[in-house]
Amino acid sequence: MTWEKFGEMCLDWLMTVGAHILGAAIVIVLGWWLAKFVRKVLSRAMENSKLENGVLTFVDSVAGLVIKVFACIIAASQLGFDMTTIVTAIGACGVAVALAMQNSLSNVASGIQILINHPFHIGDYVSVGACEGTVQRIEMMTTALFTVDNKEVIIPNSTVTSSVVVNYSAQDFRRVDLSYGVSYHTDLGKAKQVVRDVIDRQELVVSEPEPMVAVGAHKDSAVEIIARLWCKKENYWPLYFAMQEQVKEAFDREGIEIPFPQLDVHMPEKDGSR
Repeated sequence: MTWEKFGEMCLDWLMTVGAHILGAAIVIVLGWWLAKFVRKVLSRAMENSKLENGVLTFVDSVAGLVIKVFACIIAASQLGFDMTTIVTAIGACGVAVALAMQNSLSNVASGIQILINHPFHIGDYVSVGACEGTVQRIEMMTTALFTVDNKEVIIPNSTVTSSVVVNYSAQDFRRVDLSYGVSYHTDLGKAKQVVRDVIDRQELVVSEPEPMVAVGAHKDSAVEIIARLWCKKENYWPLYFAMQEQVKEAFDREGIEIPFPQLDVHMPEKDGSR
């Protein structure tokens, strides 16, 4: 074989196969670009639309995957693969993958369930099992929370739907539950009035429902004074911390003792010795 003939063979190959490879490459590039473009459009829609943000982020992640899969199928057809064979192979692989990825499919189904039932929305502060934080994203397989110390927690959607979910942002108002221990020698009426006076000075407390101060329990070393007061949900922690500090200061000013846990031990005497 001469170099001239070898060059002709290479040219013939480029004219036949190379064009298909180039077409497949163009389809892949366009598919990836289209997926990115669609996600940008959805991001803008998220800002301007009244749709639930969780729905948009979920659709965003699904749309990107679907477009890329179709791009790969079309690229394969450009390389000469039969579309019927490709679809059949994908169907067979889909069954095998479905069996092997039951947990992943469960996460997808759970993600759809979250979007339908709306146990929470993006921006809500929730606890899911042992995790607690602000909902940042609801995606195809996972839900992302940001904790108060700025950590990102990724939770599988199936875990979300199978766990007890507490949504602290579901209502406009929250109740702040507080308790303070005072000595058994304390005038309980005075102690309750001191706590109520601190509550009355708090601008974050709402008048309805009316705050309550009462004796909660007789503990081992103290009598428990409980307070139940309501505030807007965004004011929960500022009010909680303000009450903890100001009640302690008020007890100190009024001479109300906050006892430490203590235990009295009595030893029997034998033969005049202990």
